[in-house]
Amino acid sequence: MTLLTVKELMALLRVKRSTLYALREQGLPVIRIGRSIRFDRDEVVAWVRGQRLQPEAPLDLDCDDEPADRSSRGRPRLASDR
Repeated sequence: MTLLTVKELMALLRVKRSTLYALREQGLPVIRIGRSIRFDRDEVVAWVRGQRLQPEAPLDLDCDDEPADRSSRGRPRLASDR
C-alpha cells in the first residue's frame, strides 16, 4: 500500500486542490489518519479507471457542417446576442 498526500495526488492526477476535494465528494477513496487525509495510490488508480466514459456512438470527425456563426469577439453567437 502506497499512501499519497494531497500534494502528491494533485501532482499524479495533474489537478488543482479544489478539483481533488470535488472528486472526494464524488467518491474518490480517502483514508483519514487523525486530522490528515491520505490516498491509497492503487485504490485511486482503480477509481479513476472506473470513471472512464464509454461513447454511445463513434465520433464523426469528418463532419462537413458549417462553422458556428461567430460574433466580432470570436465566440459563438447566442440567441440573446441577436
